[in-house]
Amino acid sequence: MKVYQRLAADFVAEGVTYIFGIMGDGNMYWMHELDKLGGVKMLEVRHEGAGLGMADGWARVARTPGVATTTCGPGVTQLATALLTASRAASPLVAFCGEFPSNDDEYLQRMDQAAFAAGCETGFIRITSPEVADDCVRKAFYLAKLESRPIMLSAPMDIQQMAFEDNDEPYKPSSTVLPKRVVHPDPAEIEKAADIIAGAKHPVVLVGRGAKWSGAGDAVKKLAGRIGALIATSLMAKGWLAEDEYHAGISGTYGARASMKL
Repeated sequence: MKVYQRLAADFVAEGVTYIFGIMGDGNMYWMHELDKLGGVKMLEVRHEGAGLGMADGWARVARTPGVATTTCGPGVTQLATALLTASRAASPLVAFCGEFPSNDDEYLQRMDQAAFAAGCETGFIRITSPEVADDCVRKAFYLAKLESRPIMLSAPMDIQQMAFEDNDEPYKPSSTVLPKRVVHPDPAEIEKAADIIAGAKHPVVLVGRGAKWSGAGDAVKKLAGRIGALIATSLMAKGWLAEDEYHAGISGTYGARASMKL
């Protein structure tokens, strides 16, 4: 088994079902292996940035890391605006990017992809050997979920073609290392919040994407109705709960003039 084959299997094990991007020499073996494995639909785009933007949209709706891919060098630089957009929106993404061969310093499309990722507010993980391939994929998905931001998984072309020796060892997906626990609010802090709300003359319930994803819509409307509050949302939750008669729209930047006055 080659490293690129193991990497493809790892992405399947992570539960990836859609990948957006463009094939090039830095990612074509990996993409072909994914196609052979089945279960993953690859959507070709005409611009790498558009592919990452589609993965960003997927992440916002599906609430799971979106996956994009591109080849090395100029394929990576095309991701700049989309990476920054996803970072500012706190979208969990994994971008599988080919990288120039680590043993060829004169490769035509050579560039410092780590520095580029840092400039785009994106996490960066490089696969440096076959032995760390599994760990790198797991870390990329783990950090994308934990930090809710884009992570670039950079795979040098020569490393991808090396033999992967531990193919009998099953891959452990990132879900196995993410803690599963219920966090309860501090009762004392709830009492303080209740006192503040009770003394408010013009209360507003401000909610964002976290409240939307947690399914708190009914609880928000019930609270607002009980305390006589307007409901406002962040930009990321635009349009949510708009059917409520006391919905004031977006609060803050990009808010309507009426909502700003309210």
